[in-house]
Amino acid sequence: MAGMLRVVSISLGPSSRDKAVEIELLGRRLMIERIGADGQIDRFARFLRQYDGVADVLCLGGLNLRISWAGVDYPVRQVRMILRDVCRTPVVDGSTLRAVLEPLTLDALDDEGVISPAEARVLMMNALDRYGLARAIGERCGEVIYGDLVFSFGIPVPVRSLSAMDSWARMLLPVVTRLPHQWAYATGVHSNRISSGHESYYSWADMIAGDFSYIRHYMPERLDGKVILTNTTTAGDIDLLSARGARCVVTTTPEIEGRAFAMNVTEGVFTALLGRCPDEITPDDYISVAHELGWQPQIRHLPQS
Repeated sequence: MAGMLRVVSISLGPSSRDKAVEIELLGRRLMIERIGADGQIDRFARFLRQYDGVADVLCLGGLNLRISWAGVDYPVRQVRMILRDVCRTPVVDGSTLRAVLEPLTLDALDDEGVISPAEARVLMMNALDRYGLARAIGERCGEVIYGDLVFSFGIPVPVRSLSAMDSWARMLLPVVTRLPHQWAYATGVHSNRISSGHESYYSWADMIAGDFSYIRHYMPERLDGKVILTNTTTAGDIDLLSARGARCVVTTTPEIEGRAFAMNVTEGVFTALLGRCPDEITPDDYISVAHELGWQPQIRHLPQS
């Protein structure tokens, strides 16, 4: 057996969610680590430099290399500047794998009888960095609110169609991808604090989708009967959702050691297993690895309280 592969995720999120696991996948041993920078961009950059040349793959959590929308790539200027000093280890952000796997999750929800997308009202917290899922929800779900303006930018304007979201994306992405992250997005979502004042959006929805840091930050006291479609949860997150009455949690990434790691970590694992530069890996390559691993969305029905 070849030597152990090391996949390190540097996250802008809280260090309280850090975890390291050692696993075997497809005949290879992997060390998977998540290191949080507690919202501090200087620490985020320092950790990336520290693990450059040490890890086999570096993963970005909370920031993207680029944002892709409707076939157009918008490089994130701040991240490109940070990565000028990271040159020995390949870097991924989860966006390519997310675009492949997240839309397939809607099929699983329908097939398993969790919820009928065609009849569901969906609150998608943050669509701009999830075009694949945003498009699938817009095309297949009964009603949708895209919450980027409300939750990311603090503008009380719910966007209710994919075509309207297309227009906002064309206006916003050339600007926000050139701004520092603390200017471009609402502050606090990468902390453990929960903010109030957006209960009506949650109450309206049958399903709440998006990055769990956003879902958690704005969640109300009660989530009775809601389906939560997200990507990264801990045991504590599941307990919190259950205590607030959520009916079901669906995570799009494989569960490892009892936890669904973020998509950036999963893309890092797939990249390490493939042993190729990320630019050389196609969506079909990722799908092939997912099939080999027996990937399925994780559907967890919660006890009601």
